[in-house]
Amino acid sequence: MLFRKWKAHRKTICIPTASPPPMCSALASRFAQAYYADCFAQYVAPHPLKCASEAYFNLTASSPKWVNIILKLRDILVCKFGIAPTNGFSRSATTYRQNSLEAGSEVDFFRVHQISDAELVLSLEDAHFDVFLSVYMNRKIEGDRVFIISVVQPHTLVGKLYLIIIKPFHKCVVKSMLKRLA
Repeated sequence: MLFRKWKAHRKTICIPTASPPPMCSALASRFAQAYYADCFAQYVAPHPLKCASEAYFNLTASSPKWVNIILKLRDILVCKFGIAPTNGFSRSATTYRQNSLEAGSEVDFFRVHQISDAELVLSLEDAHFDVFLSVYMNRKIEGDRVFIISVVQPHTLVGKLYLIIIKPFHKCVVKSMLKRLA
């Protein structure tokens, strides 16, 4: 009986869940006014990650191969509409150790907008939309909780159509990457 309860509890904490963004997040104020916004959270073991940027690099380095395949397909399809290519994730956690990130530097296809131990805010500004992505760490004694917060503001009809098409893929990618942290 006790084993079944533990197994059920472990199952619930190992599944990324939709969540409101933490109020301390730099994107919390943008979340309510955004054209599109979502937030997913995942519990991880107590203090395995030093900071939010390390969480980001672990997320992208351990991303499934199908994520980069989808991003390559996306790049092929959207280039005709003037949307910048992503060229996928670098898949290299060593980038984190070799480079110190600061506001204005680039990582993968994002620009570092803001950085602290608790939060890494990345941005992607395109003629058709602006994307802000936050990796936020809520540290607790019993375990850390990692949040991925996405905020999108389209500027054009192409940006709105693009968002409609990629939204289901975006959710699958974020949940899959978060699940690998558990």
